[in-house]
Amino acid sequence: MDAPVSCRLVTLAAVVYYPLAVLLGWLVVINDHERSLAMEHAANLQTLGSKASYAGDTLLEAVTFGWYAAASETDADYEASLAIADICGQRTTLAAWWLAGLTAIFCLLVQAGGQAGTATAARQAARQASLVSLVLFAVGVAATALSFVTSREMTGLGTVVFNFESKSIASTITDLLSSHDILLGGLVLLFSIIVPLGKATLVLYAAAAHGSTRDRAVRLVHIIGRWSMADVFVVAILLAMLALGRDPAVRAATGPGLYFFASYCVTALWAAAWLPGDRWHR
Repeated sequence: MDAPVSCRLVTLAAVVYYPLAVLLGWLVVINDHERSLAMEHAANLQTLGSKASYAGDTLLEAVTFGWYAAASETDADYEASLAIADICGQRTTLAAWWLAGLTAIFCLLVQAGGQAGTATAARQAARQASLVSLVLFAVGVAATALSFVTSREMTGLGTVVFNFESKSIASTITDLLSSHDILLGGLVLLFSIIVPLGKATLVLYAAAAHGSTRDRAVRLVHIIGRWSMADVFVVAILLAMLALGRDPAVRAATGPGLYFFASYCVTALWAAAWLPGDRWHR
């Protein structure tokens, strides 16, 4: 494929891809957030205090022959919360798969266009790959990374939930900083937000710059690239927390944010890989 033709095809595809990707990413984050709220509400109805109150309401409802219907209302509220969580979860999964598939197709097109062998094609590939990484980054930071539920079976009360947490990378940073854990919160903020945004900005700048300015930008990208594994390290720390799931009282589950952030890490490396090479001078 000729370089001018491939560049035009990538540009045309970008016009279609980015609006759809932003829309799908927004749907992933919004539905994931609604699911987390619904699950949190359902968990609150299963706490020790709620269970004790429910037991009393059940007794009163039986004594009053259903006139006092607080227990039935609690059951309906709980089932409705689970139903909402299930619907939002399905919507999240559907939007996430559509976004992943659309991104994969666009990335294949960018790869093909970048292999045209000209400086213009390589610059465009670096630029588009970096922009794609930013889309994945935004979803990865905002959507749920991990969810934890701590529960036990208690005689007479059934399953009692002691704690429910649904955390994204963004909410984790906010919680750490608000709890005055400045060191840890600052490190997570640095390596999961500031460094990724800095790398993407430099790649975009290097793809547009020329001469010595471009060379300095490329060198800086590769210097920062030495810290690329720090992004993965942040994800690895979150994954290590899943070890809590070995405790039968704790159930942990990964969320879409974890997978999109990991995808961002790979895509960011791919974007930086287009910067050096003889093709820049052709």
